[in-house]
Amino acid sequence: MNVNDVNDVNDVNDEDFYNDVKTIWKDKLLNAFCIQNDIIRDNLYKHLPCPNFEITSLKQRWGEWEASTQTLRLSYHLLENYEWDAVIETLKHEMAHMIVDEIWHDISDNNNSHGELFKKACDILGVDSAGSHSSIEKSEYRIPEKERVTDKIYKLFRLGESNYTEEAKAAIIKAQELMIKHNISMSEVSNVKQKVFIFRPVGKIYKKVPSYVHRLADIISDYYFVKHIYIGKLNSHYIEFYGETANVDIADYIFHFLLKEGEREWNEFKKTDEYKNRYSESYIYKRSKYSKVSFLNGVYSGFSQKLAKDKKEVTTKMNANNTLPICLNDPLLEEKYKKHYRPVTWHHGSSGSSSGGFSEGKAVGAKIVIRQGVQRNNSGSVKMLT
Repeated sequence: MNVNDVNDVNDVNDEDFYNDVKTIWKDKLLNAFCIQNDIIRDNLYKHLPCPNFEITSLKQRWGEWEASTQTLRLSYHLLENYEWDAVIETLKHEMAHMIVDEIWHDISDNNNSHGELFKKACDILGVDSAGSHSSIEKSEYRIPEKERVTDKIYKLFRLGESNYTEEAKAAIIKAQELMIKHNISMSEVSNVKQKVFIFRPVGKIYKKVPSYVHRLADIISDYYFVKHIYIGKLNSHYIEFYGETANVDIADYIFHFLLKEGEREWNEFKKTDEYKNRYSESYIYKRSKYSKVSFLNGVYSGFSQKLAKDKKEVTTKMNANNTLPICLNDPLLEEKYKKHYRPVTWHHGSSGSSSGGFSEGKAVGAKIVIRQGVQRNNSGSVKMLT
């Protein structure tokens, strides 16, 4: 066990996760703001003052600039469910409002917040001044009925592959029912072209990512149709998931579920006589026989082996019934992932210690079952369906 891991083991708390993720998003927005601000300086010979970034839970508007409080707001729903290009477009739209207010000091424009001055500011930033920035307006761009149903079927099959529970079986059955009802062929489902790939920070900000979190992130990438990467500098590191929106939602939920489940299992283990008698005498000092980091590494190792066994059984059964139409390895995901993060140094976590509670944790992990489905509440956080 790495001694540094001990300092990074904290109790799992939803509020901590949420606050850390918001911090990461704000940092990304600040970096994007600075890039656009340089463009403004090159054109107007002035910089915009740095605003107060606020991430809101509202879905009615993607962005908002409030001059009186110097606050630039963006929707959490936008950040977590749309490609980064859409976020940048919204950011530039609000920065155009800032140019009118902060540099040209003219907010009258015939009482039109999207008047001629705003249009000139949009031209400088290279953003469409008529761009839509509310969910209500976006909903006017209707997708043909058959395309919507086909996409829904596709996502149901992906959900069925991602989680080996009763909910997964129900997803497969529902997908097949929709195919029959709307006369949609398997080839149409397999060739869904409109894939939206997003990235999302997950979990806490660590000084050093613990080895068991490395192991857990590897499990998510191996079995839940997303890729992950470690991002950070100095004493600030975090994990991002990359993939299609529905798959990132599932991966996000399972990542947090397993972290909390591991914490719960560790607390249960501490109540056992085996743990209470954990000290062994040495010539110099007493040393505990069990480590939380080793135990959690064992938990996720056991769960990974269970998934591998389940995957083999389910794949064999579905292939026999001709109900597994979608390739488990998506080459487009790999391509988009490498393009999005290039150039970076690819880093893979160590496997961690196999002593001091590893075998006890492994036995526990082999019995873990992912419970219920996934749903996002209004604040953007993930919760279990009831």
